[in-house]
Amino acid sequence: MAEVQRCEEMERRLRYVERECIRDDVPVDGLRDGENPSAPAPREMSELEAALSNLERDLSDVTGNYVALRKNHLELLELKHLLLRTETFLSETQLQIGGGGGGAGGGDVEEGGESRSELKFNSLCTQTTVDLIPLLKHLSFN
Repeated sequence: MAEVQRCEEMERRLRYVERECIRDDVPVDGLRDGENPSAPAPREMSELEAALSNLERDLSDVTGNYVALRKNHLELLELKHLLLRTETFLSETQLQIGGGGGGAGGGDVEEGGESRSELKFNSLCTQTTVDLIPLLKHLSFN
C-alpha cells in the first residue's frame, strides 16, 4: 500500500512539473499513445523520487522568485514614472518662477534677497523631498 501512495505522489509531482513546462512553453517528450514504460527497479524508484522531489522544490522556488521579481519590477517602474513626473513638474515650476518676475521693478523681494516666488519654489522643493524620502525608504525595506 505504501508503494502505491509513493507512486501516486510521484505522479502528482510529475503532473505539476509537466504543467509548469507547458505553461512556459518548454518542450516535453511524452509517451506515444498506447506505449507503457517499463517499471523501474526499487533502487531506481528511490533515486527518481528524490530527484523529482528536488526538482519540484526548485521549480516552486523559481516560480515564487519570478513572481516576486515581477512585483518589484512593476513597483520600480511606478516609482520611476513618479520621479519623472515630479522632475517635469519641478522644472516647469522653476521655469515659471524664473521667467515670471524678472524685471527691474519685479519686486516682491524679501530681506534675504530672494523673491516671494523663489521662496515658494524652495518651499515646494523641500516639501516634495520630505514627502518622497520616507516613501522611498519604506519601499526599499519591503
